[in-house]
Amino acid sequence: MERISIRSLTVRFGDLTALDRLNLEIEPGIFGLLGRNGAGKTTLMRVLTTIYKPTSGSVFMNGIEVCEKNKRIIKGKVGYLPQECGFYPNLTVAEFLQYISMLQEMPQKAAKERIDFLLEEFHLAEKRSAKVGTLSGGMKRRLGLAQAMIHEPECLIVDEPTAGLDPDERVRIRNFLAEYGNRKTVLFSTHIIEDVSAVASQIGILQRGKLIYNGSVRQILSEIDGKVYEASLKDEASAAALREGTVILSEIRKGDELQIRFYADRPVPVPDAVCVSATMEDAFLLLEHQKPEGEGLS
Repeated sequence: MERISIRSLTVRFGDLTALDRLNLEIEPGIFGLLGRNGAGKTTLMRVLTTIYKPTSGSVFMNGIEVCEKNKRIIKGKVGYLPQECGFYPNLTVAEFLQYISMLQEMPQKAAKERIDFLLEEFHLAEKRSAKVGTLSGGMKRRLGLAQAMIHEPECLIVDEPTAGLDPDERVRIRNFLAEYGNRKTVLFSTHIIEDVSAVASQIGILQRGKLIYNGSVRQILSEIDGKVYEASLKDEASAAALREGTVILSEIRKGDELQIRFYADRPVPVPDAVCVSATMEDAFLLLEHQKPEGEGLS
């Protein structure tokens, strides 16, 4: 199982700093990487898979530096599913996986056994002779995961694996990742907070290339436990006063009432506000509001 050490990692593209002095330790298990579009998630994954080179800093997998001279070693350790997986639409499902196994220099017999296993595992056995171009979005995403896992990598890296999928497919792919994370290291990025809270043992949150949180789901929720409230207000003056002294997490207009969800670490300024269970979405919004790197919630 791979342990990933990221030390003072900076990646720049011209005047744009995609990652800014990032320090992070990723332990075996499932690591969820959260952040809005443009936060630096994909850039980090492309560094880990040797697609991008760091501007400065370094990355190690079990003590082996992720760099050009070790590219072949790292590719043997890592399986990668990008946001947009490059398929060959005229190949059959089995032919595509055979092609990927050849790129991984797998022995023919081992490749055949692995392909048969993965087709069953990802519920694609009935589609083995179907052209890739005829598959649904969910099937293509499962095939993308199968190609990333063809050589049973020690570290599986997947970028937005459930984006655009229906709820059933999302749950199915989350379950695949959770099972693999019991034996290997899985790093997956997402902007779907529910997916992280469902399967990740450790999470990191990026904001504009900086790490603003690193820890467990349990830890981040415990820090805001008892400090998230909901209130229904009828007049704008009360809502304006509430906005002044708290962090607003959501506002929903229902008829003549404004339902507000907010965070407060001091006496609540609304008498009939109700304390509610905190969610990962609450924690994510709060962290993005407070920002300063390396600091906890307060």
